[in-house]
Amino acid sequence: MIEIVSLIGAIVACIFMIWALYKGLNLPLACTIATVFVALTSGLNVDDAWTTAVSDAVSPLLEVYLGLWLAGGILGYLYGESGAAASLAFAIFRPFKNIQNERVKLVAYLIAFMIIRLLLNLTGVDSMAVMILILSIVVTMFKELDVPRKYVSCVMVCGVSAGIMMPYIPTTLNVILPMFVDGWSASTHGGLRLLWTVAFIVLSSLWLARMIHKDQEKGEHFEMGNMQHMSVEDDPTKRPNALVSLIPIVVVLICYNGLDFSAWLSIVCGAVIAAILFVRYLDLRDMTLKGRGKFAMFIEQMNRSSLTIPLYYAIAGIFAGILTISPCYNLIVQLCENMASTLSPAVGFSIVSIVLVFMGNSAVYISAVLGTSVFASAGLSAASVGTIILLGNTVLNTLPNSAEMQMQAEISDTTIAESYPSIFKTTVVLCFVLMIVFVALLALGIAF
Repeated sequence: MIEIVSLIGAIVACIFMIWALYKGLNLPLACTIATVFVALTSGLNVDDAWTTAVSDAVSPLLEVYLGLWLAGGILGYLYGESGAAASLAFAIFRPFKNIQNERVKLVAYLIAFMIIRLLLNLTGVDSMAVMILILSIVVTMFKELDVPRKYVSCVMVCGVSAGIMMPYIPTTLNVILPMFVDGWSASTHGGLRLLWTVAFIVLSSLWLARMIHKDQEKGEHFEMGNMQHMSVEDDPTKRPNALVSLIPIVVVLICYNGLDFSAWLSIVCGAVIAAILFVRYLDLRDMTLKGRGKFAMFIEQMNRSSLTIPLYYAIAGIFAGILTISPCYNLIVQLCENMASTLSPAVGFSIVSIVLVFMGNSAVYISAVLGTSVFASAGLSAASVGTIILLGNTVLNTLPNSAEMQMQAEISDTTIAESYPSIFKTTVVLCFVLMIVFVALLALGIAF
């Protein structure tokens, strides 16, 4: 009986989190309420359950993520403040500036932005570490194309989703999955994952452009709101050359893939090279607040780009940790065993991975445990387990209970309610359709 009550409590808590965050409650408070509710409905001691959840689910992730976040925050800061990212952006946008057809131009710009986002992904910089930088690029693009501000978060989220499946790069998921899935690596199913990335970029850009065009025809236009400081000027004298801006990216890729450095050390190497190449373009005087010195302002920028990220991820991860020690977890395991015996292992695990992502940011931990313990024994290869976890993360990783969604809404001067309809269509519905196609390929043994 307690297992049923625990399961109902977990479902209610998930629904509450999504509803509360959609209505504007902040993530730490919503997640804390949901976590305590699950502990109480599961008959657990709240203090002991909280401590165990942090130890089992959050600590292992932070051991890997913390180095990536800190190194990625520094590299993201250097790319943003030096103007190196802007150089890449304008170099990619420039060929499309003279397109006369507005709808074609919009699609071209959206695809170009996705490419820019992928270039930054190649460094392994976490998306939350460069969120302000990406926002400035999006605002500049929207200002030129007169795109309604409510699409800012959607475009940023699409850029993140496009990079989830990318192989060969030191992203957080590419680094964390090998810890739990033996035989899986960042290069596993590289061709299949690259194909997914191209398909998503093209289809999401077309769909997004169609929605934007409809709203423009209704009379909606771009408004800066509280983002006046976010626009970037196209002045090449104030930032590194675009080719020079690519050098740290190449360094990270060589260190990670060629020299077999760890992910965080590869990013540190890229950051050192970036500091050497970009230092002359860092003008801390422009960032200095009244009464603050250059070094103090530099420290403040480091805090903003790195330290907030682990806090959001840790709080979001506690909820998943509580579920693994609650009585309802036994029911989840039984359900998975039944699905593995009645459905194709690839199909069954796909359903499980999607449902688990519903819980929040550290669901990858539970997915990996279930995939390797239940579905692998039913015949699902380790390679397919890892790739299906990635596919599942593309589908429901952008629900309102995502830490990233909350931070993007805050900095883009929009509410979840305003921006979420377009996000749902492009990063939930479209990703779900793509997942069906690519899981079918895995089930048929078509993987490369």
